[in-house]
Amino acid sequence: MRRTQTFSERLQSHKHRLIRLHRELYWFGGRGRDDRHEQTCIILDVRHGKCDVPHPCAYQTTVLRADCGATVDALLLIDGVPHWVWITESYVEFL
Repeated sequence: MRRTQTFSERLQSHKHRLIRLHRELYWFGGRGRDDRHEQTCIILDVRHGKCDVPHPCAYQTTVLRADCGATVDALLLIDGVPHWVWITESYVEFL
């Protein structure tokens, strides 16, 4: 019997490929909401996330209204710049 991959494992196996985020991003450090409700990004790295308040140097953003129970940290290439982002499965489309 084959085990189903977790969301983190699916992201890990999709490294260096495209995903589309279906929620706006919230940027820490005073920038606030992104107002872009869809973004296409490249996954550079993945690690299982913790739902703590991030240190602004370590994490740049989070998907707005992310569910902490299923949050994964992903290093995404967004507009040519790498950013650590908290994401959840319900907001991601694998391309």
